[in-house]
Amino acid sequence: MAVSWILWAYTPKWAMQALSITYYPDRYWAVALPMYGMCLFGYIVVIYNVWNLCNTNPFRSYYTIRDCAAVPAPRKDRDMSEAFEAAHFIPPAEDMPITQDHAKTSGARASAVALRKFVF
Repeated sequence: MAVSWILWAYTPKWAMQALSITYYPDRYWAVALPMYGMCLFGYIVVIYNVWNLCNTNPFRSYYTIRDCAAVPAPRKDRDMSEAFEAAHFIPPAEDMPITQDHAKTSGARASAVALRKFVF
């Protein structure tokens, strides 16, 4: 199929008539159909991502933070680096509460806010 497409697109009109081929589509379609295909592919990728974003729970939703498969951490203030260094094992996977995550990342965020006030 691709070979016939390329032959049709690049063969001059006089060569087609010499082969007794008088009816063929306009050469416009040799460029237009691949471009329509690429635009359709890009459109499908964008629409797929937009559809997923529209069907995702809001960031502040309870279901975004915790769902039925969540494994809560047994202790609130748990420093996993000490446990790893003491026993040389990788701790089991568990969900960190959002408050603990905020407490660990707020120091970096405060410096970023101070930097933003300084720059702007």
